[in-house]
Amino acid sequence: ATLYQAGQRFSVLVFTMDHLICDGWSGWQVTEQIVSMLGEDSTTASSQPWQPGPEFFDYVLQQQQWLAGTQARRQLEYWKQELAHPTEPLELGYRSNAPERRAVAVVKLDEELVRGLNALATRHGVSLYVILLASYLVLLRRLSGNAQLAVGAPMPGRSKEWHECFGVFNN
Repeated sequence: ATLYQAGQRFSVLVFTMDHLICDGWSGWQVTEQIVSMLGEDSTTASSQPWQPGPEFFDYVLQQQQWLAGTQARRQLEYWKQELAHPTEPLELGYRSNAPERRAVAVVKLDEELVRGLNALATRHGVSLYVILLASYLVLLRRLSGNAQLAVGAPMPGRSKEWHECFGVFNN
C-alpha cells in the first residue's frame, strides 16, 4: 500500500495485492473496509470498530468435508457427463487468413432497458448478470447456428455465508 499526497486536501491510496493472496471479491471487501474506516466524508475515522468475519480456514475445512461427501461425487459425475463431448469451436464468419484483429466494444445500456432487465431478473429470481449471460448465449446461438455452446464465466466461488471472508475462493 502506498499513500500519495495529491495537494493539501487530497490523497490517493494505491493498494496492490497479488491474485495468489486474494480474489477479486476479497479486493472489494478490503476496499469497503478501508472506506468504512475512513468514514463517509473520507476525512475522519469511523467510530465503528472492525469486526472479524468468518475465517478462510473454516471455509477450507467446510469444502474438504463437502468434497468427501456424496453430493460432491454426484456433482463430479454430472459434470463429467456434461463435458464428455466438447462443443465445436464457433464459426462466426471470420476469415482464417486475415490478420489477427482485436477490438473492444463498449455498449452503454439506457436506464429504461436496465430497469426492464432488472425487473426480468427479479421475476425469475436471478441476478442481472445471469440475464446478460443468457442474452450473450442467445446472440452466439444466432450468429453461429450451434445448438450446443460452452461459455466460461468467472464466479466468486462463495456463498452468502462466506460473503465477508477474505481469501482466494476461485473454484
